[in-house]
Amino acid sequence: MPKVTVGRRVTVEEAAEGLRARMPQHKVAVSHGGVSGSIRVGRGLSMANVHVSPNGETTAFRVHGSGLIINRMINEFGLARKVTRILGHAFRTSGES
Repeated sequence: MPKVTVGRRVTVEEAAEGLRARMPQHKVAVSHGGVSGSIRVGRGLSMANVHVSPNGETTAFRVHGSGLIINRMINEFGLARKVTRILGHAFRTSGES
């Protein structure tokens, strides 16, 4: 399961908006709003779930592929990694590498 932690607090809604702006071809839906919760990203059989977990002044994003068994494995290595990379870049704070 891909995971990225950024050095600032990010709400579920902020994360969803960041994904919508960078992945306009995908549907982005918030499952649970507020500070912690989850987001579903998908297009056709490509689906991923994002769990947003704030911890003090940081936020961890845990992303995993979704779908039927074989699609889930494909999505784990494809879409889930792409979503993780996008979240890391979108919410990186200055001073982070």
